[in-house]
Amino acid sequence: MKANKRFNFLRVWREAVRQISNVATFLVLKGLSWGCRPLPRLAAMRLGRAVGGICFRLLRKTRGRILTHLHLAYGREKSAAEIEQIARRTFEHFGVSAVELLKFHHDPPTFVVEGEEHLRAVVEAGRGGMLVTGHVGNWELMGAELVRRGWRLYVLARALRNGRMDAWLHRLRSGFGLETIQRGHPGAGWKIRRALREGGLIACLIDQDTKVDGAFVDFFNRKAHTPTGAVRLALRSGAPLLTFFITRLPDGRHRITIDPPIAMTRTANLADDLTVNTARLTAVIETQIRRAPEQWVWMHRRWKTRPAAQVTSSEHAMPVYRADPSGA
Repeated sequence: MKANKRFNFLRVWREAVRQISNVATFLVLKGLSWGCRPLPRLAAMRLGRAVGGICFRLLRKTRGRILTHLHLAYGREKSAAEIEQIARRTFEHFGVSAVELLKFHHDPPTFVVEGEEHLRAVVEAGRGGMLVTGHVGNWELMGAELVRRGWRLYVLARALRNGRMDAWLHRLRSGFGLETIQRGHPGAGWKIRRALREGGLIACLIDQDTKVDGAFVDFFNRKAHTPTGAVRLALRSGAPLLTFFITRLPDGRHRITIDPPIAMTRTANLADDLTVNTARLTAVIETQIRRAPEQWVWMHRRWKTRPAAQVTSSEHAMPVYRADPSGA
């Protein structure tokens, strides 16, 4: 009985902490929105970077998780000092990204777009297309800019656990002209088919370990459970599948790169096809992350789900790394 009471108390406590964290995150975002509104863009960018730096110092749990994941990915390639610098710049990147989204309508950054002809060819063929990317760069800004340039873009996404943030993100995307197709909701399949039939472009992000059908593929030399839905949709519909990415450049501009359609593997074995094609896409995403590692979501538990054979293996245990928030 005591054990059950203790378990219930811990569960209630964790939920309370999560709710407080959700509210705090939303309030920080609202405060940043209020603070950057009257500022010129460059000053607002500096504000966002400063807020990110403060979060690096204060959010010990998130900082530790980022450092842990960076060591898993780069432990044999980079020094501890280099990894800590990437962690700090990751926080700064997300502070700047939030400001860029908040100021997009009134003071957007400059974009360099490469490969737009591939979108044009897909739309002119009349089949619609699947666009795959990762949480790299300011991915929400990429969608906003493509819509601003006249492309009909849909985002296939799941609901966030933070309800306030989810509602805010929906309003933001709607303001940009993006339509969100809620994954798993009734009618989602019909919306996807209609969008493709009408020549629309459906954007999917496949670089997170979520509770959906997936396959284990290599990601930074470790097996990572990766959603296969985008590949399944492309194989079923016959729609071409392209990768596209956005990178913030040192001068503050953004480069959007749209790649030619991926050559899909199609055999009689659907399970193998899903794994092979998802692995190919994941390799492309990893290459993009390596170009600007500070612009990826290292706080995400990318290797959370592991193959059964590895669950008890100490070789795949995830050590936890800490950092001196002063940077000393």
